[in-house]
Amino acid sequence: MSKIKSPQDKKVKSLALDRRSVFDGSNKGNRKTVPAAKARGHREERRSISQILSGADSTVTTEFAEAVESELRQASKKKDLRRFKKTSDQPLGTVVANKSARAKSDA
Repeated sequence: MSKIKSPQDKKVKSLALDRRSVFDGSNKGNRKTVPAAKARGHREERRSISQILSGADSTVTTEFAEAVESELRQASKKKDLRRFKKTSDQPLGTVVANKSARAKSDA
């Protein structure tokens, strides 16, 4: 049984604890767009690694291997900075306040 008894307290608690996705697109489409965006980033990283490795020949010296490895790490870091990251969901109270502010400014 709930410890909160009054409807007003329940509403305040709900607005503080419940979360809403504010990611672009529809809330139903997020289950497809978020994984697709992550997969796109992974494919991009694999593509850049294969391009770097395609320049390597079959006879590899240790110096060359270390140079290629450092180049791969740098490329990977650059990709990490641009990679898709989903933003965390916002509290329901904030989302409702933003919506009502937008509605007032549009009217």
